[in-house]
Amino acid sequence: MRGTAVLTGNVIDAGCQVIAMTKQDKYLWVATMDKMLSCYSVKGKRTSTLLLSDDIVDMICLPVKRAKTSFLLLVALSSGEIRMYKDSKLFHSFHVDKPVMAMRFGTYGREDNSLVIAHGKGSLTFKILKRLADLDGSSLSA
Repeated sequence: MRGTAVLTGNVIDAGCQVIAMTKQDKYLWVATMDKMLSCYSVKGKRTSTLLLSDDIVDMICLPVKRAKTSFLLLVALSSGEIRMYKDSKLFHSFHVDKPVMAMRFGTYGREDNSLVIAHGKGSLTFKILKRLADLDGSSLSA
């Protein structure tokens, strides 16, 4: 039939209201209101689950250039803590002074790996990943 499209796919029951989602290579990360962070495969099968201590505010996937590690998962918590995960394991964390409303990662000016954190009342925080950061080691320095 010409001019029609049929959508097919899988249905994922998250079990609670979804706060944020991000795609990481062939996986879908889903954050829910019950402080759960779940990873699903392309077929909709849950591959891993993390229970966090605080409410999840936002979540993004960092496609890091110039490193063997191609993706990192960044999760912002209501306490102001921002956690970085690599393969479902906590890799690094840091705190920001003000509550996080949203985060975005990408190119800013001449820097390829820049994180912009939006806070309430119009303030922004910029974090730039060092070009020589060892993302394949055990952790990052703050």
